[in-house]
Amino acid sequence: MCRLTEAISAHHNKKTMSNEAAWIEEPKAALKVGPAELYEPGPSDLLIKIESIGLVPLDWKIQKFNFVPLPFPNILGNSYAGVVEKVGGDVSGFKPGDRVVSARPGWNIQDLRYSAFQKYVLASPAKTAKLDSKTSFDDAAGTLVNLATVVSALGVFLKIGGPTQTRAQNVGKKILVYSGSSSVGGYAVQYALQSGYTVITTSSPKNMALVKKYGADHIVDHTQPEEAIIKELKAHGPFDHVFDAAGVPASDKIIGQTLAGTEGVFYTVAAAYKGELPQGVERRAYNYPAELEKDENEELRKWFLSEYLPEGLSTGKIVPTPVEKVPGGLGAVQEGLDRVAGGVSGKKLVINPWE
Repeated sequence: MCRLTEAISAHHNKKTMSNEAAWIEEPKAALKVGPAELYEPGPSDLLIKIESIGLVPLDWKIQKFNFVPLPFPNILGNSYAGVVEKVGGDVSGFKPGDRVVSARPGWNIQDLRYSAFQKYVLASPAKTAKLDSKTSFDDAAGTLVNLATVVSALGVFLKIGGPTQTRAQNVGKKILVYSGSSSVGGYAVQYALQSGYTVITTSSPKNMALVKKYGADHIVDHTQPEEAIIKELKAHGPFDHVFDAAGVPASDKIIGQTLAGTEGVFYTVAAAYKGELPQGVERRAYNYPAELEKDENEELRKWFLSEYLPEGLSTGKIVPTPVEKVPGGLGAVQEGLDRVAGGVSGKKLVINPWE
């Protein structure tokens, strides 16, 4: 009997089966759909019926590189939206029937019960936001993790925005957001603009109209030769802050050359590269959503989940990245991850686990 079959049998012996998941049987293995336990929420948990799963780069990176120590077989997945089915005894502020969006907490990433690639999932109220009837599950599932990355990177590290800062405090300040057509970049453009910053960003001509919709003040064509991109970015500087939402070697090099001679610091969504930067230029990279979970950032996190995210999606203040639904339910998760790994620009892939 294979390990996946054994795990499924163990779950079957514990509860009547009515859940289903996309399992990873061993490190770096392809995902396989199989039954899973229908979990009972603990005192501090929510049980959520998932209606939409948002695929994020972290999902395929964990699968491909196995950099997170996990027991196997396991279930991956970080971002999802759905309906509250049950509420733990110590939970307040949520009730069955609530429409919500949530993400797997960083503190229990090894626990498959909190992972997104399944039909029913346990959720932490501290990582969950309520949605109104006007906000689609797909938009919410596709937005949460990337917007959390932005609120952490810009709010925690660059001290931009948040519940107490006013636009007037930032008038005249500039930020470079590299790759405004990426999902993270698009939200960074919007967040910085709403905080009063002048925003310079980059995009390919293919996605230029989308980035204009986000409201960027200046958009540089990043399909130009490298020298032309650097020259144009320097002409728009100097920048108070720089955020690399692409996190690839090409963007790393271009930003380094743009900041050459300024002793500048930039933040990136990728781990630091081994490639050298010009003297005086420094790159910094963090697990931004995890930083948002820290106690010292509780005020910003609560504002993000209770106000900025739900109100922004409901009112149109936040323009979500256009979503593309990958048909095929849980059986299509592997296809979706492969596409994300290959690079998806200007859209967000989501999956309905019930198809």
